[in-house]
Amino acid sequence: METEKTDEEIKPVPTKTQRPPVVWITWLIVFLVLLVGVVILGGQVEQRYGSLVLRVLPPASPKIVEQQKEEQAISPTPTAAEKKISPSPTTASGEFILPFSNTREVTAEDLNGLSFWEMKVARNEIYARHGRSFISKDLSCYFAKQGWYKVDPSYSDSSLSSIETTNVEFILNFEQAMNSPIMNQDSGCNH
Repeated sequence: METEKTDEEIKPVPTKTQRPPVVWITWLIVFLVLLVGVVILGGQVEQRYGSLVLRVLPPASPKIVEQQKEEQAISPTPTAAEKKISPSPTTASGEFILPFSNTREVTAEDLNGLSFWEMKVARNEIYARHGRSFISKDLSCYFAKQGWYKVDPSYSDSSLSSIETTNVEFILNFEQAMNSPIMNQDSGCNH
């Protein structure tokens, strides 16, 4: 004869303990705070060191081209067809394209909007400040017209400061990335 089990004899099946909603909300808040912190820190690192990547990588690096494409998407610059080859009627200071190129590092923002000719002059005016003579007629004629320019027969590239050397490399890399058609071309005394 079978005996029926009563409610007292049935043992309850153990269940997982459920955490109260406050614990899940706390973890969610902690996660969001950490995520926001990482995004802010990443933005500060990019802002502070982003242009350094351009100077560290070799000029032909695909990374530079990719980063400049991203910058162009953010702040569009003229294409090669839109960009003028001849200089603007006036330069930034009247005498120098980039008057600060011997005192602070040049940025992409400084070069955006310059014509190919102005970029070429900006790069070479760093040398011209120290009295370098130029073989190409376009640069020789241009700098001969500048009141501040005097050829120094004892000129040496070692007279350039580290900032000036960095700026020459940066402008050259920028010209290469923009595919400047006059970067290494002598256009004669037409400017």
